[in-house]
Amino acid sequence: MSIRKQFKKTASAWRQAGFVAAVMLGMASLAAPAHADPVNLVQNGDFSATSLTGTGGYLCANTGGSSCASNLTGWQGTCSSIGCVGSSTPGSLLFAGTNGSAWNGNRGLYWNGIGDAPPGGNTVAVDGDPKYTSTISQAIAGLQLGHSYTLQFYQAASQQIGLSGATTEQWRVNLGDSIQTSTLMNTASQGAHGWMVQTMTFVATAVSETLQFVALGTPGGEPPVCLLGDVSLLDSTPVPEPATIAMVAAGLLVLAVGRRKTKQG
Repeated sequence: MSIRKQFKKTASAWRQAGFVAAVMLGMASLAAPAHADPVNLVQNGDFSATSLTGTGGYLCANTGGSSCASNLTGWQGTCSSIGCVGSSTPGSLLFAGTNGSAWNGNRGLYWNGIGDAPPGGNTVAVDGDPKYTSTISQAIAGLQLGHSYTLQFYQAASQQIGLSGATTEQWRVNLGDSIQTSTLMNTASQGAHGWMVQTMTFVATAVSETLQFVALGTPGGEPPVCLLGDVSLLDSTPVPEPATIAMVAAGLLVLAVGRRKTKQG
């Protein structure tokens, strides 16, 4: 075959492949769905759904012995080493705009103008004293193995009215077997530590895992109270665009057609 005929044949093959690629790209663009906002996998992350009324109250009710029933929809409260949240452990749900007055049977917290957790909603407050601390947790379903998930929440700290002494507070957070700790807060005597956002990344090792918050504080007896608000968990693993997938497929198609035509020549 002459060089001129070979050139024409190869050019024709590339034109055909280019046409097919253009059609594929156009179809991908038309079929590409609009971007959807990531879905928060945490239920009741602003703690607004609850069986409590008024200014709030204990996170859980003692149903007899060491059994607890959660007063917070979608969340479970566990017992401390000496009893249930709400009988021996003063874990409380504080309603927005009430300045922590419902803490521990309405004993109240030093609020010092820290306000409600941004961007709003109720606040969970748990004693960080190891003798009394308990956990709140939620089973998270719909995870994808190997995907990265971004957990975000707000934390603050306070102390019970009538007590004194400097304290430290932070949250220990579990998602499945993975454990991380939040930024350590230092709270002055009869004071409060303002709200700060916390961001953590976890990798799913199962399709369903338990998200758990444990209050950590020092020293015992003050008490060091950890505050929690506005919890979200979002899948942060990048997803390829449909158009990108089509471009890769089109490129492969162009190479395949060009190679086939060359062999035929």
